Amino acid sequence: FAISHTPVQSSQRPSAMSVSSGLGTPSISTFSHHDWRSGFDSADALADVPPTRMDEVRSLLDPLGAELLHGDVGGLAELRAWLDMLRHMAGVSKELTLTLCGLISRCMAIDRGKYAAPTQQDLQQSFVRMGGVKLIVHIMLLGLSDAATVATCARVLSAACQGSPLVAEAVQ
Repeated sequence: FAISHTPVQSSQRPSAMSVSSGLGTPSISTFSHHDWRSGFDSADALADVPPTRMDEVRSLLDPLGAELLHGDVGGLAELRAWLDMLRHMAGVSKELTLTLCGLISRCMAIDRGKYAAPTQQDLQQSFVRMGGVKLIVHIMLLGLSDAATVATCARVLSAACQGSPLVAEAVQ
């Protein structure tokens, strides 16, 4: 995701409206909830999900899709929840894994302003402390043959290291 460089007030959390997918593609906010949901109704999008876990995956994707399209970019509580969900569901659904990685990278990459809490560095360091780097590398190794998975995991790792030398050292 490419992040727009608009100043953020200390009392205002960034929203999905300030995030675009870059490379000439429309921003996330231009898609409706119907477009998001219809992408997962096709047989191809959730083909890797075992039939016994399909309802669980769909129940997780619906709120995440709405959050991705219209919600704020998240803080420490959301980052922890997304990492826990990713630990639990990483091998079950590729689409769910890619969605969670997108939310996590957006959460850490956005510039929150000088006096906003939590700061970008707080989120990046928390990501490392919560075992996020190890988890993302594990997911990347599981999906090594899939370019979208590798690219999304690389995006998360680069968002974790962006502007934070302590996190970059921890990633090594």
